[in-house]
Amino acid sequence: MKTYREVLNYEVNAIALNSRELFYLRLFAHNYNDNAIAAFLSLSNEALSIAKFGVKEKFKTTNWLNIMQTAQSLDILDPLDYVPEFVQLQAQLCVSNLVKISNFSTNDCTIDNLQNTLMEFYKTCRKIANNKRDKHNTIRTLTDMEKKYLVLKYSGFNEVSIIQTLNISARTIFKIKREVLTKLGTNSLFNAYRKAIDNGLIKKQTIESKALIDSSVKIARSINDLNISYIKMPQKNQKAYTQALYFKLLEFYTLVHYTILFKTPTTSLN
Repeated sequence: MKTYREVLNYEVNAIALNSRELFYLRLFAHNYNDNAIAAFLSLSNEALSIAKFGVKEKFKTTNWLNIMQTAQSLDILDPLDYVPEFVQLQAQLCVSNLVKISNFSTNDCTIDNLQNTLMEFYKTCRKIANNKRDKHNTIRTLTDMEKKYLVLKYSGFNEVSIIQTLNISARTIFKIKREVLTKLGTNSLFNAYRKAIDNGLIKKQTIESKALIDSSVKIARSINDLNISYIKMPQKNQKAYTQALYFKLLEFYTLVHYTILFKTPTTSLN
């Protein structure tokens, strides 16, 4: 694997990140704070600030949610790099179920079975995540005002608009932002928003249900196409086939997860 000094430039669709900017973005997505990133990359605070500013400048936004969404859509960041270990384990266990389904004839019934298996896989992962959260929960509950602040922030409201909407002072909004980051133990509002959703502090059931259905249909069809290709192969490679199924499961999980995350949250404050 190349170190950040060996990566001279990363160009894609008119966005060119230098090595420091690219590695800052990757580490930021992993929830490292600026001090940890500076230490990891052996950068001074000034050099780190320049890299951070460069990322915002090149993506033409200061909203990290938009930066992450664009970075993934342009393949600057790979969502599969951020899949939890327990999801990877469940994907390995689920592969055998997909292999069994592939033994049936390729028809709508098979696609329905694939879709059901995918949805069960996701629900199992979410159940494990909830159990882990309940067992090792060190996250402090957000106040209603703090939740409203996060929702408004990622509905596209700037600080001035949030102050006016919530009828609070600039000093109060600074305290709210600080409390949100402290309670969730994150380095940014982007990761705070992601963690709030993952831990059920911000509810998005309607979005999750639709994302689950839409994503399961898309990946089920993709797996079905994979099965057809595998059946037609004169020399079958079982290992490569099961590995492909494994990555389809990870793709499905991340597709649902990031659809929920990147979907513009409701601005309803009730």
